[in-house]
Amino acid sequence: MKHFKSFAIFIAMAIAGSAAAGYVNVGKIVVDKYELSSGTRTKGPGANMIMHWETNAAFADQMCFTEPNLRWLQLLSCSDAVGGVTPRPNRPFIDLREGQIAPGHPDGVGDGLPFYDFSYPSLGDAQGNTNIKINGSGKYMRDDPRAQVGQYPINFSFITLVVGIMPDNQLAALGGVKWGFDVDKDGKHTLLTLEALSAETIALGRFTNFNQALKQDFKDWVLPSQKTFCPDTQYYFDLAPEPSSLGGFTAFLLSVARGRRRVGLAEAA
Repeated sequence: MKHFKSFAIFIAMAIAGSAAAGYVNVGKIVVDKYELSSGTRTKGPGANMIMHWETNAAFADQMCFTEPNLRWLQLLSCSDAVGGVTPRPNRPFIDLREGQIAPGHPDGVGDGLPFYDFSYPSLGDAQGNTNIKINGSGKYMRDDPRAQVGQYPINFSFITLVVGIMPDNQLAALGGVKWGFDVDKDGKHTLLTLEALSAETIALGRFTNFNQALKQDFKDWVLPSQKTFCPDTQYYFDLAPEPSSLGGFTAFLLSVARGRRRVGLAEAA
């Protein structure tokens, strides 16, 4: 019994130590809207996305990130070239690139910063496309990607990050979501499953695809591992429970995604 009690104490201490050395959740990304959009005579099919980030009480206890320095950063990969959107030759790119055509943008095109341009201070602003913060500083982001009319098969795959601005044009990831849509060879149009980047990927990921795109699109910016800036403890945003406004189908997608949360650290997120 003595040995059993000593072993139990050892296990309890090990668990406590592991928790202390683990990753700390400091907020969440909430998906407010994620739905298919049918094509029209002038636009192909696509998706409508609105999401926002929220911090929790633990955010105030850490020293690596500050709310005024949080931004949206988005990588888009299209399986085929899309006029006015993808670079030439086609490759994964930071969305929006400088000079990229952007209907509804105050300037009509992407600016000279890597941050996602369509960000907003409130849900109402995001829904109405008003009070746009083109520097990516709004808590809300909105994207309405579309394929070209008659263009299929085609796949739009997004990785959308919340990042913190660090010294010397460096960025650190805090949370991320994978999403997008697919049009198959028969024209069938489906949403991609929502997937949160795991805490491990956010903390330790190399973000190879992001850095390759940044090198070509915004060469003065880099996205190192968060551990570069927060060596002792790393922090992450989770993906919130599904909001009721998403409806049953997307709620199902979210539930499936929860079973696939862990993303390999070697993956070029």
